[in-house]
Amino acid sequence: MNKMLTFTKKNSQFNLYTKKIFAFLLTISSIVLTLYLFLSIMFFHEFSFINLINERKETFDLDKKVVNINKENDRYIEENKKLKDDPFFIESIARKDYLMVKEGEQVYIFKSDK
Repeated sequence: MNKMLTFTKKNSQFNLYTKKIFAFLLTISSIVLTLYLFLSIMFFHEFSFINLINERKETFDLDKKVVNINKENDRYIEENKKLKDDPFFIESIARKDYLMVKEGEQVYIFKSDK
C-alpha cells in the first residue's frame, strides 16, 4: 500500500477539529489585538481620552483665570481714570492709605478693646 495519506473518516474528523481550534485561536487573537489597540489609543496615546480630559480641565481653569484677570484689569483702569480726574478720590486715598491730613485738622485714633 502507498504511504500517502488516504482520505478516511478519521482524517476528516481530525481536519475538522484542527479547523475549529484554528478558528477559535484566530478569534481570540483578534479580540486581544483589538482590545490592545483600543486601550492603547484610549489611555496611552498622545491624543488619548485621559489627555483630552486633562486638557479640557486645564482650558477651563485658564478661562477662569482670564475672566478674573480681565475683571482686575477693568478695576485698575477705573481706578486709574479716577486718579487722573477725581481730586476727591485722590484725597480719600491719601487720607486712608498714607494717613495724611489737611492743615489745621486733628486725627484721633481709637484703640479697640480686643
